[in-house]
Formats: sequence, C-alpha cells, structure tokens
Amino acid sequence: MQRSHGLRFRSTVFLFLAATIVTLAVTSFTSRAWAQATFSPIVPVGSGYVDSNTRQVVRTAGDVVYVVANASGFDGGTLPSSVRVYKGSPAGNPTSFAEVDALHRPSNAQRIGGVEAKMAGADTSIQIVYEDISAAQTKYVKFNTTTDTWGTPEVVGPLNGQNILNRYRGKTGLALDASGLPHVVTGGTNEAIYYTNRTAGTWSTPVGVASSSAWMHPSMAFDHAGVLHVAFYDGSAGMFYRNRSATGVWSAVETITTNASTSTSDEPPSLAIDSTGRVVVCYISGDFSFHYQMSRRTAANTWLDISPPAAVKAFDWPIAGRR
Repeated sequence: MQRSHGLRFRSTVFLFLAATIVTLAVTSFTSRAWAQATFSPIVPVGSGYVDSNTRQVVRTAGDVVYVVANASGFDGGTLPSSVRVYKGSPAGNPTSFAEVDALHRPSNAQRIGGVEAKMAGADTSIQIVYEDISAAQTKYVKFNTTTDTWGTPEVVGPLNGQNILNRYRGKTGLALDASGLPHVVTGGTNEAIYYTNRTAGTWSTPVGVASSSAWMHPSMAFDHAGVLHVAFYDGSAGMFYRNRSATGVWSAVETITTNASTSTSDEPPSLAIDSTGRVVVCYISGDFSFHYQMSRRTAANTWLDISPPAAVKAFDWPIAGRR
C-alpha cells in the first residue's frame, strides 16, 4: 500500500491475487514471530490483473482504497486491453469495489504491460505508468480521486521491442520523490532498462541503468535522504541492486542473490526502506520450492539473509514502505 516509507511489519496490509478477477484480502501479521496471517473474507474487485507485484493499490488521505488493474487479455496480444481503476467502499476496510470513469480508461487492442500506481501524501491524484504495447510507448497518466476521473496520458518514451505475450515481463517501474514527482525506469524487450524523471516539467533524457537481459518489473523506493533505490531481475537467477544519489549519481551494480527463482510466473524482486533507512528486498527462492526470501543491505555490496526462520511458501510477495 503506497503512501510512505519504511517497513510496516506489524500492521494490517492488503494482499492481491493475480487472476482474471482481481480480489482483495485484508490480513494482519507480526514479523517478530512470522505468525500465520489471518484473513478477513476476500473481496472481489473487478476484471484485471495486478501484474508482477501488488504495487497497484493506494489509500488516499481520506482513507479510501483504490486498486489499479491491468485488464489485458491472457495471451497472444490480440484482445482489447485497458488500465482500470476500482474504488473501494466504505472508507477504511472496503467491502466492495466498483470501476470509476470506465469511459475514459487508457486502452488499446493489443496489450497493456508494466502497470504501477502510487500516491504521494495529501496529493489527490494517483500517478500511474504503463506500457502501451500497441503504440510501443511507455505512458504516464494521473487519476483524480476527488472527481474520480482520468487525466490525459503522456508519452514517457519509446519501447524498442514489444512485449506481446507476457504482461508481467515489463521493465517499467515507478517511484515518487519527497515532492511527489515521478521517477520511472522502463525499456522494451530489445533494449536496456532506462531511467527518467519528470521533475522539471518534462521527461528527462533517459539514462541506462541495467542491461537488456534485465526484466520483470523492477522495484524502486526513495529513502529520507532522497536516494533512489532500485532492485531488478536478470531473467536468469540473479537479483540485482543499484541506487541513484540525491545529486543524480548512480552506484555500481550489486548482487543481492544468485539463487532467485527462474520461473517466469510473476516473481520479480520487491524493495522497501525500513524506518532506519535500511534497504530490504524480498524475492522467491531459486530451488523451485517457492519459499519466501528476504535480504537486507548492511553495507555497499553486502547483503544479509533475513528470511523467515521457517520456510514460508509464497507467490510474488511484495513489501511496502512507510514514511
């Protein structure tokens, strides 16, 4: 759930199941004992998927939950596709969802990919990036939660190589800085991952941050010092990390693990910053046991395994930050 930084391990969080119908469950858990989660009844949301990670749910300052879903066809890239926003009711823990402003949702006749949505503080707009595969472009759009209406999409940049078959292999990710301005990484199937931002009214010149083999929806977060942290997957068994300083300098690539899952079923990394500013990344084990793994960055190029003491099976578990 996006609004802030730091790990909220003793809390109520929202989990989403990537299926033809997006569903929501509310769960409470405690990290100290890695207790079994307890779920409230699952609430249907609507048609669509949540792509590679559940970074498509936001809560407004008024405590209203919105879900942003990728409603692409399952395979082949030949079916009508769209980005949809579902609004929860009542505020707090919603018991129902309904799509809002369906008439103006972004759409095409081929494929949408790489959808990510975030919201900054008291801002009333959800900021969304996605891959318009039909146009071979990464796009950015705002959704106004005061009027429940879509804004006009704008082009972030071109995509060299169209990801027609797999929604979850998109290279696009989004982070919002302390001023609520968007920072994006993106790329097509035949190119590297590039970084760009919209901090001066237009999208900046792209900077390459990962090779063309990197894929599956990178994960990004800002810390309190304005450093942007990025985790990404190499398409084999490696999870990697880089950061961008507040002055725009990129660090060297670091290896988080060489034993991540090689399954192509929605298993990229998920990154968050804890309350003391430490970087934590979760991923799925590479032995096909689908066990949940976590690593914490203790120093430059040094990562400590902090996985649950008892093996926990998972499918694309995300972690979220709290400021």
